[in-house]
Amino acid sequence: MKRRGMTMIELLVALVTAAIMASVCAEVLMIGIKTYNYSSRQTASLTRTRKALGGDGSRTGLLGSARGAYAFSTVSTSSVAVAAASSATNFYVKNSKLYRTKSGTSNVQADSFGSLSLSYYMTTNGIISSTTIASSATMLTALVTVTTGAVSAGTYDAFSLFSGAQLRDHP
Repeated sequence: MKRRGMTMIELLVALVTAAIMASVCAEVLMIGIKTYNYSSRQTASLTRTRKALGGDGSRTGLLGSARGAYAFSTVSTSSVAVAAASSATNFYVKNSKLYRTKSGTSNVQADSFGSLSLSYYMTTNGIISSTTIASSATMLTALVTVTTGAVSAGTYDAFSLFSGAQLRDHP
């Protein structure tokens, strides 16, 4: 006599196999979502930092301000004040954020700064040398470390961006 249908054991084996495959698929999907979120945070951090350095539309960034300035009025390794024809603008890093102060108002320009290292240079007879004297500085380079993730928890990636600017009124 021929039996039709499945036995209970065959049904249980099929259900266990389907459950294992579903859990593997769910894990792969969760890893994909985590990777997408992580990449989005990295991209957003780098984009905000690039805009803070170079500017964004009507907002002038650190290096854009330096290009349009006629002098650096303050120079240090983590802050710069640039003097332009209309007003002075100060940029500084505090608590992993880049601040911009103009006309007495401070605004956060980027919030994922791990570090900011500014170097100042002057040109004399075609020779470039470093300087710490604000009035003699004609060029500025910025090395920025951008962090993504929680620095305090030790779970972050650091990206370095390097860029420079030369004062407008200097050769």
